[in-house]
Amino acid sequence: MTGEEVRSTRLEAWTLARPTMLLIDFYSQEYRPRRRNSQNTARLFGHAIRKLEAYLGRPAELDDLTDSHVGGCMTWILYDRQLSVRTANEFRDRMLALWRLAARMGKAAEWPLVDAEPQPVRVPKAYSDGNLAALLVAARDVSPVWEALIATCCETGERIGALVDARTAWLVGDALIIPAEYRKGRRMPRRCLLRPACLKLIQTSRNKTHLFPLPIKKQSLYYHLRKITTAAGLEYEKHYSGFHKLRRSYASAIERNGGDATRALGHSSRRVTELYLDPDICGGMDYRDMLPQV
Repeated sequence: MTGEEVRSTRLEAWTLARPTMLLIDFYSQEYRPRRRNSQNTARLFGHAIRKLEAYLGRPAELDDLTDSHVGGCMTWILYDRQLSVRTANEFRDRMLALWRLAARMGKAAEWPLVDAEPQPVRVPKAYSDGNLAALLVAARDVSPVWEALIATCCETGERIGALVDARTAWLVGDALIIPAEYRKGRRMPRRCLLRPACLKLIQTSRNKTHLFPLPIKKQSLYYHLRKITTAAGLEYEKHYSGFHKLRRSYASAIERNGGDATRALGHSSRRVTELYLDPDICGGMDYRDMLPQV
């Protein structure tokens, strides 16, 4: 037998020797308990699995974690659904996370080889000081809680996932102390000093348990932020004008005023920070004066 025939025979015997398992069951029974995913992360994995099921036209099984199926679904996302490269790569990342665990557990015969789609890097865009002022006015017209939340995003540059869950007990004097388990990576806490104006807004909006008691579901946060953004007369781009744009605005302002945005954001790499810095705000070297006159 040739090497390819031996491989095919081994794969066939391996497949026949084990029962099939639905991919969603593998996620809920095996992957999530090990990774301790948040509710939002579980929701995103559910979306990815449903995309694979829509592509296959049936419930996805663990055996569907193959290069042909994952790569085929990426092609379907890009060209049939006409969704973004980012969406296709996010789908791939979640499928490969499941696949690698399955391979380590001996539940997958092969390891993934499917490549990511090249993703263009956009020039980072942040809000100017005038934009932020308009955004806060529009938020104030909605509710004091929204104004306080957006002001705290601007003041701290913290991710929305931590701030939306912020407890009243985290506010100690003029400092907001965010426990590590509420932050990305769940390793490092953060102490953010707040200025008097922001503290006053928080004192107005908070209740006994939460600093920002919004009467909405977390899933609708971006919908309401989009309404506030457009009410402020600002353009809203999906994936680029959400709460992360406030984080980019924080980083760009820190850099513009001589600070270290990498340290302020808690990044381990300057290359990651550069994806946050709007050159129109934080400036940079102007090469025109270095060129010969023509």
